[in-house]
Amino acid sequence: MTIRFHLGGRLGNQLFQWAFAHVVSDRYGNEVLPVYDCFHNPNSSMSSDFLNDICEHWQEPKQKNLLGFILKILDKIGSKVPTYQLICFIFSINRTLTSYTLPTLPKKAPNVFTGFFINADVVRDNEDTIFDELWNKIRRIELTLELPDLYQAVHVRRGDFADYADSYGLISPEFYERNIDRNLPIVLCTDSIEDSMDVIASIDPEIVLGPSESNAWQVLRIMAQAEHVVLSNSTLSWWGGFLAAKKGGRVIQPQPFYKEVSDYSNQLDFKLFQPQPAVFLE
Repeated sequence: MTIRFHLGGRLGNQLFQWAFAHVVSDRYGNEVLPVYDCFHNPNSSMSSDFLNDICEHWQEPKQKNLLGFILKILDKIGSKVPTYQLICFIFSINRTLTSYTLPTLPKKAPNVFTGFFINADVVRDNEDTIFDELWNKIRRIELTLELPDLYQAVHVRRGDFADYADSYGLISPEFYERNIDRNLPIVLCTDSIEDSMDVIASIDPEIVLGPSESNAWQVLRIMAQAEHVVLSNSTLSWWGGFLAAKKGGRVIQPQPFYKEVSDYSNQLDFKLFQPQPAVFLE
């Protein structure tokens, strides 16, 4: 039986879903079919090339709008309504309602898993396999610029995070200034150059890359190859740090990871990261 795995969010979130698929596959011995839909991912092409050549148990993603419609109904009615549980039972759907927790796996494999699974524990039992598979993908990503032989990577997440400044928080220039390596050239990657000018002015990077200069895959490769990495509080940044740390780089993680949802911050701690006190913009 093939287990459907509902994809959501951008690449950083999807990598956590892919990592948790290893746990699911190990538990049930099944292949996993990643699926997406027009209701949760209006730009459905975003998932069309997602890791479709990385795992023997991870199939090429497929668009399944009927499943997406069912999940959208569940989104609307709420988990405390009996109809919600009935629909999950009828269609054999295992839903994780919080983004940062991992579900208890039932004895029998469900038809569908859906959730974000943003938790460092997703790599705990398959850490080396996940690194090998992901790095094998990343190292084939072509870069459009020549990097210094030795450098540090700084990742800044702004953009749509401005809408969540009171919950996730925006990492302050002070945090980056405290934690950069003064002996290495800085390559700064961000989702919005315009919104990152305060950090750019503070640490004066040699190279600045925004969305028009580098895509998410390229950012992961740039971070993975760095000697020293300063993370932002984004899931894409976390995965760049994971790759860099596994390759022997020094990785600085803001602690807590989020400003107001700090109850979940420790679930993103990774043993190879070096936590430093976070400083958020007020």
